[in-house]
Amino acid sequence: MQAQWNAPFSHYWMAKGYYNPSFAGEDSQIRATVLYRYQWTGIKNAPQRMLITGDMPFLFHNRLHAAGVVAYYDVSGTFRNSLLAAQYCLRQPAGKGFLNIGLQAGVYNLAFDPGSISITGDHTQQDMRGTVEVYRASGKVFDLNAGISWIGDNSFAGISAMHTGRPRFSVFSDSITGNTPIASNTASITDASPGNTNYNDLQPNSTDSFVPRSYIFIAGCNIRLFYPLEIKPIVLLETEPGDTQVLTTIRLEYDKKYSGGISWRKGDGYAIFTGANLEDLEFGYACSFHSKGMGKDSRGSHELYLRYNISSCIFKSARQPHKSIRLL
Repeated sequence: MQAQWNAPFSHYWMAKGYYNPSFAGEDSQIRATVLYRYQWTGIKNAPQRMLITGDMPFLFHNRLHAAGVVAYYDVSGTFRNSLLAAQYCLRQPAGKGFLNIGLQAGVYNLAFDPGSISITGDHTQQDMRGTVEVYRASGKVFDLNAGISWIGDNSFAGISAMHTGRPRFSVFSDSITGNTPIASNTASITDASPGNTNYNDLQPNSTDSFVPRSYIFIAGCNIRLFYPLEIKPIVLLETEPGDTQVLTTIRLEYDKKYSGGISWRKGDGYAIFTGANLEDLEFGYACSFHSKGMGKDSRGSHELYLRYNISSCIFKSARQPHKSIRLL
């Protein structure tokens, strides 16, 4: 059984660098962004996620490059997963925009502390009795992402591969190995059928697991109806073994200061969002309503984002004042 790994964000267009490192430095500004998502409110141990990104463009040997950092933290019940990564992007003029190639390298810190979990069937039934035991575990794995994108004045598109090396981790329990490298669980099935009194636990049926590789496509454009109103449709497709996610968004922006719109996610529901841009500071809020899955029994999901932009020209040397000799 393989669960979904990558976390969905309602403001996914504000986190393009998380999904694709080639979007680092896309605005020719220094940017710092924070997203916080509280999913499935009203359900005990509901997931909470925080993403912090920072990126900036720079010139080296008369070529445009970009660098960035990503910090991600995910709390889902007894799971405590975090990521710290660095990004590099090479930007090359192409047509009326830029062709970008990006790489991201980092370390995932995986932690699982369930305490004691045991699931046992009815001893009185003349059938198989199953027992599941789960143990505390933690560890670190190396992670690598890569992506390519094209960014123009009124449109963008990119494709990326996350967890390209499918980081692997061992699955052992304290009682078997004496340590827990990354994650840990054991499953035992005892034959309680008549005539069988040997109730020895079996070894785990899986001693190895991995973070699944996923491929992501994201694209969007600006449609200018009349000044100062713009329509910005955006789409994100993510596929990994056994799961494909589709997110579509219609975003309205007025005078480049106020925004709002609606998103739809396949197999989940929809979200409404709003935001504002006050000079160098951007912020927004989204509320998701779930029509399927576990989320339909919740009171929805809530998400906030905050971004601060700094003009990169502050790193350029100021032009020195001078007088023309013709005026002397």
